[in-house]
Amino acid sequence: MEGRRRTEQKKSMTEHRFCKDLFQLEGSHVIDPRGDFPWPVIATEKLPESVAQGFAEPVDFPPIAQAVLAEDRIAIAVELDTPCGLEVARLVAAQFVAQGIARENIQIVCADQEGDPGDDFVVHDPSDSEQQAYLLVDREGVACYVNRLLFEADVVVPIGTGDGGRIRNSLCAGFCDQETKKYLDRMKPEHASAMERMYDDNLGVFWQVRIVTAPGDEILQVLVGASEAVLEKAGQIGTEAWALKIGSSADLVVASIESSCCQTWSHLRQAILNAAKVANEDAIIVLCTELRGKPSATWPMVDADHQDIDEDLADVFRGHHVYLASRLTQDSTEKFGFGYIDDSSQIQKLIDQKESCLLLRDAHRVGLKQLEAC
Repeated sequence: MEGRRRTEQKKSMTEHRFCKDLFQLEGSHVIDPRGDFPWPVIATEKLPESVAQGFAEPVDFPPIAQAVLAEDRIAIAVELDTPCGLEVARLVAAQFVAQGIARENIQIVCADQEGDPGDDFVVHDPSDSEQQAYLLVDREGVACYVNRLLFEADVVVPIGTGDGGRIRNSLCAGFCDQETKKYLDRMKPEHASAMERMYDDNLGVFWQVRIVTAPGDEILQVLVGASEAVLEKAGQIGTEAWALKIGSSADLVVASIESSCCQTWSHLRQAILNAAKVANEDAIIVLCTELRGKPSATWPMVDADHQDIDEDLADVFRGHHVYLASRLTQDSTEKFGFGYIDDSSQIQKLIDQKESCLLLRDAHRVGLKQLEAC
């Protein structure tokens, strides 16, 4: 009889699946404020139409046909961690060809791209000095370089995400040389933002393409227009689309990064900060990711004595127990200050031990200002 009651109770529990079903959790006390994403996404067959409309009616900018010349050399720069970035870049190139620009004068340069380069694009290699050109000296007197194709182009068109103004993966982050990249990794976020603007200014970037993202690496909207205006509009749309109202904080916050393009330490940082905002004092935070690789030098657990340590992250680690499920080994996970999570069963044990649990899907995309305690 008792066994039947336990079975019936288990069946009554709500099941939560996330990260492409890599994780499956149960618990009637698990609150999932975003089980469904209510905003419509752009269907694949409608994407060319969306890009064409952006070229014809840019945000705070004349039609793109008036902004380029037939003889211009154009570099389309697909920034780091951009869902559908190469697909959108090819549609942007098609728009230029339709305006009379020769395809051989258009080069697509990807900051990163899995697989071998295709006939119509190249992948930036920060270790290849032949790919680099001197661009500027920053305020510390450090010489910074950029991909030569971008440097030599008459028109540089960045393509990246821009929803909510969060995690702006810029030209400097994606197209610099290896030494500049190491230099950026040691910077605090506010200093890196200043470097981003310097790169844009020195490359003459006046307009760009921003992709507002949805779960599953899908697209809500493609925006074309003046740089600051299009970033602002993308931020407004992303802010509204990804807004969440959290009724109360929790003893356990399970946060995920579900986009295949966002399995990076910078996105993990944002996910941790967002999760901490809705975590009770001494709560447990669990990050469910497919992360691999190493963090930047400012990561608090890599070098606790570093003068440019990320204090915001350090505060979270001091105040909470933080666990990580990722592609990292247990030794690496613990080296970077996390408790090691191997599978769903370990998270389930934590859920069973806590009175309250909050599931925060795509935690890196939910801006801190959007997490409102009711």
